[in-house]
Amino acid sequence: MDTINLALDQHPIRFTPDGKVAVMDAIRALSDLTDSGRIWHSLSQTHPEIISLCDTYHFIHTEPTPVADSEVWDTIQGLLFDYLVEESLSDAEQV
Repeated sequence: MDTINLALDQHPIRFTPDGKVAVMDAIRALSDLTDSGRIWHSLSQTHPEIISLCDTYHFIHTEPTPVADSEVWDTIQGLLFDYLVEESLSDAEQV
């Protein structure tokens, strides 16, 4: 079975054949930021339990990437929202 590729506002999001989402792709699409690696690193440092909840998948022609099923993605998405709100408030305070 092949992987599935979708796009959200011009941001490609890859899915494994069994429906798990590529975490970095989804973070990039939802945050509209190109540095999804920095965000993932920060989230995984603050909430190390999310690393063990993810699997790793080797998409064609790419490095291994963390992938998450819908339940784990719901958890990550909540943490991502909190992260983006905090970062936005921090940026506003610096102005």
